[in-house]
Amino acid sequence: MVGLVLVVVASGLSVLTLEAVAESAPSGARDLVVFGHEIAAPGSPGGTWILIGLAVSAALAWCAAVAWSRGHRLERRMAAELDGRRDLPPRRDATRTGHGPASESPPLGLRTAPPPERPGNDQPTRRDELAARRARRATHPAN
Repeated sequence: MVGLVLVVVASGLSVLTLEAVAESAPSGARDLVVFGHEIAAPGSPGGTWILIGLAVSAALAWCAAVAWSRGHRLERRMAAELDGRRDLPPRRDATRTGHGPASESPPLGLRTAPPPERPGNDQPTRRDELAARRARRATHPAN
């Protein structure tokens, strides 16, 4: 609701600024005219600065409205995510109670790495060959 009010205020200020600049430009900003009514006659440099101030305030109003809306949207999204996390049991409790994906696998201390299965990995047969050669040499020293 506050975001809507900020956008409406920024829109109104933008329309007022656009109207003031469009109607005051023909006089060289000597007279400030808004919606056909002369509001003030500050002269050339003063009127120019007043119109610049109106334009800057309209831009700042839009920046404030957009920043507030984005911040509010982010706040709502973070609150929803936090509420979703609160509904889940903590990860430590999930592993102790036997519920959740962490309890489906054995504890890290009991896990063993599988043997590497690569093509051409015949190290066990080479070991057996070496052991057989040593046994032959031990029994037959001439070979």
